Amino acid sequence: MSLGEPTEFLQLIWSLAALHNGEFSHVRRFGPNFGVREMEEARERFRFAPWSLETLVNEYLTTPRKSGPRRLHVKNRDAANALISQLVQCENAEEGLWLRSGNNILHLMGHLAQRQFPWQRGFGHFLQLYRPLFIFDFPEALSRFEANVGLSVERFAFCGFALRAHLLTFPFASMTINLSSVSITDEERDIVFKKVSLPLLQARRQASLLRSEPGLTGYKKSALRLSPCIVLPGGRELIAPLPDLIALRIGSGIYYDIVGGPGAVNERMGKRFEDYVVMLLEAFLAQIGIVRENAYAPKKGKNYRSSDLALVAEGAVTLLIECKAKRASHASKFAESASEAEGLTDLAYGIFQMWRHVAHHRLGLVDADLNFSPAMKGILLTLDTWADMSSTLQAEIFRLAHDLRHAKGPEIIDDDLIPVGILHIDDFEGLLPTATPQSLLDAVERWLHDKRYKGWSLRSVHDEHPGRAPINERSTFDRLPMPSGLRWMAREELRAGISPAPLLASDTPAS
Repeated sequence: MSLGEPTEFLQLIWSLAALHNGEFSHVRRFGPNFGVREMEEARERFRFAPWSLETLVNEYLTTPRKSGPRRLHVKNRDAANALISQLVQCENAEEGLWLRSGNNILHLMGHLAQRQFPWQRGFGHFLQLYRPLFIFDFPEALSRFEANVGLSVERFAFCGFALRAHLLTFPFASMTINLSSVSITDEERDIVFKKVSLPLLQARRQASLLRSEPGLTGYKKSALRLSPCIVLPGGRELIAPLPDLIALRIGSGIYYDIVGGPGAVNERMGKRFEDYVVMLLEAFLAQIGIVRENAYAPKKGKNYRSSDLALVAEGAVTLLIECKAKRASHASKFAESASEAEGLTDLAYGIFQMWRHVAHHRLGLVDADLNFSPAMKGILLTLDTWADMSSTLQAEIFRLAHDLRHAKGPEIIDDDLIPVGILHIDDFEGLLPTATPQSLLDAVERWLHDKRYKGWSLRSVHDEHPGRAPINERSTFDRLPMPSGLRWMAREELRAGISPAPLLASDTPAS
C-alpha cells in the first residue's frame, strides 16, 4: 500500500466494489485486467467483500507513502489479489492471538456480524433511506439539521442521492460540476460535497486518529462513515471508493447532524420509531390489532408506562414489542468484553418494562380490558445493530434486566418473565412481505424455543416457514406517507425503481 498512488489506489477499490456488485463492465473500464470468469468466481467467493475493501481504504490512509520510482501496478490483477490475501492473513493472525489470550469466540461472532451484516443487508435500498428520513421528520430535528448543515434535509438527501448515482457508474466527480440540469445549485453542491468528503490529507489524519485506538484491525473505526468521499490531490475531483456509503451518510448518517444540544430530539426520535413500526405493521399485517403505549398510575406517586406496542391476534395479546431508537456507539458494538459495552442498561430496561407490564396486567393495574395470552412473547426491537449474533452481549443485556427486576420490580414473579428476543429493525422489515399474523407468531415461537434455531435471526427462521408468497413491496411502499426529506422522489420513480442518470460523462480525473 505504501507504493500506491492515491488516485490509482482509490480507483482500484472503487472497481473492486463494482465487481462485488456485479458491474463487470465498470471493472473492465476502470479496474484490474480480470477475465469475466475470474470476476464471477471472485464475486461468488466474496473475495472482494465491501467490509474488507473499507478496511483496506482505512489502512491505506494510515500508511505513509514511499518515495521513489516504484509504484503499485493497480491494473495488474495480482495487486488486488495480494492486497486481499495479505489483509486476510493479518486479520486471521490477530484473531488467533485474541482467542489464544482467553477471549470467547462467541463474542467474536458478534464482531463479525457488526462488521459484515450491514453491508450484506445493503445501504442503498428504499427502506434504508426512507426509515431515517421518516424518523427524523419532525420540526425540531429538521430545523436543527438545517441550522447545522446550511441545507434542508430534503435538499441534502436529493443532492447526495444524485452524487451517489453518478459515482456508482464513474469513479470521479468534478468539484465544480454544473448540476443545474438536475436543479441543484452551485451553493447546494458545495455544501453537500463539503459535508460528505475530506481532502486526502485530512482523510489521512482522520483515519490515523480513529484507528490509533486499540482493537483488531477489521473492527476499528472507519474514516469513510462520516466522509465517504475523498478529494483527490489538486482539489479538482472527488472519489467515493465505496459509493454505497454515500447512501448511508444521507440516510441514517444525518443522525450525527441532529443529535446533541438542548431539546427533546432523542425522545421525539423514539416516538417516531414507534410510529414507523406501527405504520409497517398496518401496511403489511392489517389483520393484526395494535395497542399503543399508555400511561397509568395505580396509586398517587406511582407513574408507569405500558409496553410500546401490544399485538392482538384472535382476541388476545400475543406479542409485546418495545422499540429502542438509541444509537450504539462503535465502542459498544466492538467492546473487548460484554461487560465493557456501554449503553446496554437502556436496552435492558426495555425487557424489564415488558416483564413489569405483564405483572401489572396480572395484578389488574393496566389493560384490564385486554386478554393476555399465556404463551405471550416479547421482542426488543432496535433501530441500531446492538447485539446481532452476539450471545455474550445478549446475555449481558438480560443480566442487567434481571438486576432491574430485583431493584425496581418486586411485584414481578417468575411467571411474568415472558421470553424476549432482541431483533434489529432491518430483519423485522425483511420478514413482513411474506408474513401473516400466525406465521409471525409461529416464527417467534421457534426462534425463542427451538434449539435448531439458536443464534438465528427471526427473519431467517421465518424464511424457513413463510406464511405466504411475497407481496408486491413497491405498491405497499407507494402507500406509505412520503417524509419531507424524500419529497423529491416521484411515486413513478419509486414504482419503477429508477435512479437519476449519471451527472457527468468523464471517465478519468482531469489532469
